[in-house]
Amino acid sequence: MMDEQKEQPASHVASQAQQCVACPEEDEIGLLDFWRVLVRQRKMICAITGLSVLGAVVYILLATPVYEVQAVVKPPESKYVEALNISGISQATSADIFTLFAGNLKSGSLRQQFVDENPQFSSLRSNEPKVKEGTKKEAGSVFLSLQGHEPKLMADWVNGFILYTERKTLDDFYDGIAIKITGQKNAILDSLQIGRDVAGQRRLDRIALLEDQIAIARASKIFERQLTGYSVVESQKSGMVLDFLQGPMYMRGVKELTAEKEALERREDDEPFIVGFRDKQENLAHLDAGLKQLQATRTIVRAVAVDQQATEAQQPVKPKRSLVLAIGVILGGVFGVIASFLLDFFQQRGKKTELHEECASK
Repeated sequence: MMDEQKEQPASHVASQAQQCVACPEEDEIGLLDFWRVLVRQRKMICAITGLSVLGAVVYILLATPVYEVQAVVKPPESKYVEALNISGISQATSADIFTLFAGNLKSGSLRQQFVDENPQFSSLRSNEPKVKEGTKKEAGSVFLSLQGHEPKLMADWVNGFILYTERKTLDDFYDGIAIKITGQKNAILDSLQIGRDVAGQRRLDRIALLEDQIAIARASKIFERQLTGYSVVESQKSGMVLDFLQGPMYMRGVKELTAEKEALERREDDEPFIVGFRDKQENLAHLDAGLKQLQATRTIVRAVAVDQQATEAQQPVKPKRSLVLAIGVILGGVFGVIASFLLDFFQQRGKKTELHEECASK
């Protein structure tokens, strides 16, 4: 009995010594070790993944859904723009008008003005619409979309803003033509008035000259024409037909000079004697007629063709349920694996520390 008791402690000491010899840490970790860690910590991984998925589900249920409405517009048909082409007044194509429309569609100030004039859309004041040009397959088209929480109101906003922008585009176009025509008319009117003023002054100058020549003829006692040959030419400056005698003017005699002077004094209108005066008046009348014709086209001219109106969205675009759930599963799995390796690392480290202490105490 004494020998057996002595042998048992000896064998026990030998097994502990073997454990102490095997206790140094191994630096290399294989795939099998990773798998064993995942198996050992599978409950933690599942728990963290489940919590992540649960958080994603809660977010989906509590998040306010975001909807998107969209309209598609394109250039109008040529027949809706042909009325704008008036010779000498305006020239425009459907592409020209649509380019102006697309530019106004991107205007932030115009959007704010639209909301100010339509208070029912005040809740959408901060919503920023997206204006995007079509791809090669949809070349020429423009997409207008808006995101928010009120799909019916947003659809009305998009459709209303398109009409508002079209009206604004046409108003700007007509105003631009009106300003251009007004400038041309003012230039013609100024030219006509200058012609009247100059012609009147030239007539007064002619009367003064005749008075001087009448005095000379009377002093010379020349009462009848003394010259028989003279030439008649047209003055390009005054537009009046003048006689240039082959001798001094007073030789025409008092009687003839007085008759011309009295005729000039009785004249009340110099317009028929101004070169090109009637042509300018004709141009002025043409501009007025063209402007009236242009204003009459407002009811038929279009700046845009609506290819697809905005309608109330039925399904939200945010949050995307499948994407949120997928992210929840992936993140939960990743954090679960990381947490499991950290936990297993500290557990194994604790065990090895205890074994080292036990070996050291022996």
